[in-house]
Amino acid sequence: MYKSCIITHRQGFWAYDTLLACPKLDFFGFHDTANLFSSGVNPYQLEPAEDFDIIFIGSHPLRYLVPNGKEKEVIKALEKKCKKLVLIDGWDSFDLSVPPSIVDLFETVLKVNGVYKDKDLYNWKVGCDYPGVNWTNKETKKNHIYTHEQLDKIKLSFPCQVGIVPEVKRRLRKHNPTLGYWTTQSRNIVDQMFKQASVLMKYRFANQLTSFLGDLGHIQRLELLHLLHDNHIDGDYGVFRVLESMAGLEQSLCPEQVKKHKEELEAHKLLKKKKNRIQYLYDFSKFKSIISPVGYGEMCFRDLEIMQMGRCGIKQDISHVDHLAPFVPNENIIFCKPNFSDLVEILHNVDRREIDYKQIGKNAYKAARSWEQNIDQVLETSIITPLFPHA
Repeated sequence: MYKSCIITHRQGFWAYDTLLACPKLDFFGFHDTANLFSSGVNPYQLEPAEDFDIIFIGSHPLRYLVPNGKEKEVIKALEKKCKKLVLIDGWDSFDLSVPPSIVDLFETVLKVNGVYKDKDLYNWKVGCDYPGVNWTNKETKKNHIYTHEQLDKIKLSFPCQVGIVPEVKRRLRKHNPTLGYWTTQSRNIVDQMFKQASVLMKYRFANQLTSFLGDLGHIQRLELLHLLHDNHIDGDYGVFRVLESMAGLEQSLCPEQVKKHKEELEAHKLLKKKKNRIQYLYDFSKFKSIISPVGYGEMCFRDLEIMQMGRCGIKQDISHVDHLAPFVPNENIIFCKPNFSDLVEILHNVDRREIDYKQIGKNAYKAARSWEQNIDQVLETSIITPLFPHA
């Protein structure tokens, strides 16, 4: 066990909460006697300690809680309190959220969700954060450039899907000070009941072609809806909310733009009433395929939920990235092009059974359950191994 600490600004952010589920880490709170941070950094109300084997600091709290220009001073103070200081970049997309000057301050940077196979891509404006659909072409360089030495510090860590594994959720609830005993127990029971129910739901007859329901958090989700609607694709698709902070744009939407999008969606019956999570997941079983488009990141909780329900998932191609999610293209998931240019053809092939969606769904269910059963190994591989490769 490694005596550890996570410095973060709030509880409830999956990239930092997930660390608490690792069985080889014993967490304590950080006692900020030197007032290094502008607000509290122990949202889990852990017993405080003075020294640690490992201190993890998230990229978000480093940005929000440390005054600009004071990062080096804070990092030096933290290094005196631990044997290993680690930055965990909790940005949802595959891109890095910290500049080279911050990477320089750390020995290791854990990058959640995925790491580019060609790390030089970090020096280019690629991926879902940027306007246009360019995930791999080196067309526009960033204003800041990472050196080979800095990029070597970037290590692959866990994907967001770890956060919805029932065992991980059970562990994290123990560290949520806002949940009472009975609320915690009831949620654990519901998770287990739904897991058992999914065994039967995966056999339910699918009578519609496809579905996508979620918030409008990326401009490509709007493009997806227009594509499905204009091609008269059978299924149930739409959005629950239009978010001002929409990814894939130069800037956030103004209230007038949000209103305009809502009116257009309502006119095409694409603005949907929010469903509770159980109904939302139960409805997956109605469809031959479920589309999981990009949101704030290329990875999504929905990816694993589709597999858990034994359905054929379709998501944009991420084969340019190393990751630890249980995806095997064309075996337990279907990848489409990032710009959706082949999606309609894929859906037609699903409908004609030229793509065996039933077998893909069966494979997906089996892969998801196997991955969940080995979740401790996933956590160790994504957290401990990058820090102690020879342990």
